[in-house]
Amino acid sequence: MRCLTFTILLLVLPGAFYNEVHAQVERKPVLSYRNTFRAGIYRVAIEPANGWGSMLQNQYSHHFLNGRLTASGALSYIILVNFSDTKPGEHNSFTRIMGDVTGAVTPVLIKRHAWRLGGGASFWRRTDASARYIYYETNPDGTYSNVKMASDRQKANEFGFHFMSEYEYNFYRHWTATGRAGLHNFRGWFMWSTGILIGYKF
Repeated sequence: MRCLTFTILLLVLPGAFYNEVHAQVERKPVLSYRNTFRAGIYRVAIEPANGWGSMLQNQYSHHFLNGRLTASGALSYIILVNFSDTKPGEHNSFTRIMGDVTGAVTPVLIKRHAWRLGGGASFWRRTDASARYIYYETNPDGTYSNVKMASDRQKANEFGFHFMSEYEYNFYRHWTATGRAGLHNFRGWFMWSTGILIGYKF
């Protein structure tokens, strides 16, 4: 629930930002580039995996209509590991290789600032490993030894969809910093993500 609340805040806060900036700056967007390459890191929560993980992402975007429309493709690697609080060595791991195709509109495009909303299609290759058997011996001092564990692995290719909101700031010439929040749905798997990307415009 905390993951969902945080994501919703990131989706709606740029609207308040828009009202403040629009009152102070005349909207005269000037776009001198058509492409952006970005790389970043995210914090993600996957349900029903019930845990936090990390996501690394590379993204390419092409801008249309003076930056008002954007089409982008992204490739990501995700890993989430849950460790047991009661059994030594026991853990479940969830890894994903994910691709996104996204279309976005830019309601706010003012000088160095841009706010985008969008969504699109997603695909991921998931590999899940869950503990099936664990054996260990408890030493007199409370430590563990001779730990042995076997895991069950599941692999699947799944299609889904996603929604996103992002705020981009052009901090130096062709360089940008972006805060991004998103929600993915894959056949009952839900993933919330918040992250930061550094980009180069050309």
